[in-house]
Amino acid sequence: MANNPSQTHNSAQAIAKMSSYGTLGGSPEWRSLLPTDITGVNAQTENASHDTIDPSNQFEAESQVGLTAAPQLRAGFTAELADVLIPGALRTQWTGPTALNATATRPTSATSAHFVVPTLGSALVVNQLIWVSGCAVASNNGLKVVSGSPSTATIPVSGGLTAETFTAAQNVTIEVCGFQFASGDATIDETAGVYTFGCTAKSATELGLVKGQPIFIGDSSAAAYAFATAADYGPAIVTSTPTATGFTFASTFSTFVDDAGTSKTIRLFFGQTCRTVARTSGDYVESYYQVETSVENLGSANATQYLYAESAAINTLTMAFPAAALATLAADLIATDVTSTGTQRTNASTPTAAKRTLPYNTTSDISGRIFLSSGGIALTGYITSVNLIIENNAQQNPAHGVLGSAITSFGKTRIRAEINAFLTESGGIDAARNNSAVTANWWIRNGECAYCFYIPEARLRNGNANFPKGQVVTIDLPLMANKDATYSASLIVGKIPGCPALPARS
Repeated sequence: MANNPSQTHNSAQAIAKMSSYGTLGGSPEWRSLLPTDITGVNAQTENASHDTIDPSNQFEAESQVGLTAAPQLRAGFTAELADVLIPGALRTQWTGPTALNATATRPTSATSAHFVVPTLGSALVVNQLIWVSGCAVASNNGLKVVSGSPSTATIPVSGGLTAETFTAAQNVTIEVCGFQFASGDATIDETAGVYTFGCTAKSATELGLVKGQPIFIGDSSAAAYAFATAADYGPAIVTSTPTATGFTFASTFSTFVDDAGTSKTIRLFFGQTCRTVARTSGDYVESYYQVETSVENLGSANATQYLYAESAAINTLTMAFPAAALATLAADLIATDVTSTGTQRTNASTPTAAKRTLPYNTTSDISGRIFLSSGGIALTGYITSVNLIIENNAQQNPAHGVLGSAITSFGKTRIRAEINAFLTESGGIDAARNNSAVTANWWIRNGECAYCFYIPEARLRNGNANFPKGQVVTIDLPLMANKDATYSASLIVGKIPGCPALPARS
């Protein structure tokens, strides 16, 4: 029997995506969670007994009749964890530009001129922007421009590299994150309030952009990479299917104006996206996970014991962005059972090296607003806090012969936000009272990756106005998203590795 107590600071958690419901798969990739709180790791049992009618004055025949497993993941919001959990919560998958970030696709080495990768379906193209992370040689990491003669096995980059061989533990990844246009090719046109990003030498149809996708226009690291007009810079949303000569965009942080892009090699940043989709969509995926919690001194001879939440599905995912704090992420899951074992599951003892673990600081790394759909008018000034919540309305399904749930079923996905803002605009109150359609987006960005949470259509509800003594008056504005007629989505999430810093928001 173990004699030493199990201490919380010697516990840890990891997560692996299952190949299918009830099946972990032969070579699962485990990722460390770096939790801020550990709770709900063991199954809760339910017993029942007969309340007999007799003079014994006691209950009889107690037996275990039910079991509930509901692990809760609590951690800081990091790109490492968001990449795993966001598509699972939306019951979809990341789609878009090439991302070599899985075990079978990661690069294997670097020569002095190029990265060596497993065979790609098609070679990258010259002037694509890529973001590299995990290399032991620091200069091999970061934003690179594809150059030379790319192939399905090599990715040459401008400026060269330092030769090194990668190990599996390094978790080296390469992700396409944009494109650098030829000098003078990229333009901005503003006509009657409609913005168009234009190009001629490069066909915009080759960029892989889709309607509703978040993008970032320009790069402040060098004058040549951004339009001369300072306002023509920053986050936006693609609003039309790209043609050979360009696409329209909106939801900008500033008022864009005409700019011919003369002598400029403009950089356009974009990455993979995921969004709510219909069950009939090819991108609809019901993801299940195993969650490992290690507890010291729980096994025989004070050995570590491992608790595995089985076939865990995300019921609710809450991304919290409070004022003057670090962003956090909370996932409430529903599992079928929790298994206790002294032996770790396949690959669990060698989890993928945690990367992109920088926190997101809500003082400096977030910007977002709510807009009136009909005219793009901003309805809020400063936002003080946002809780963005994805609810799957998942349910357990008990059955004869099964202790606990036989399978987890899902309801419709609901997207809502709990917002508090300075009461500097009456528009939010009016939009709620008049049942007006609104749109909203929040960008969070640090030196590793940016995420945009775009809600194409929603309705506001008027909450309480708050009058704290000696402070600014604020108002609660609960928001409920709807399926948008243009994009058929209530939430679109875009991630952009290596995204430039967000511009100051006026």
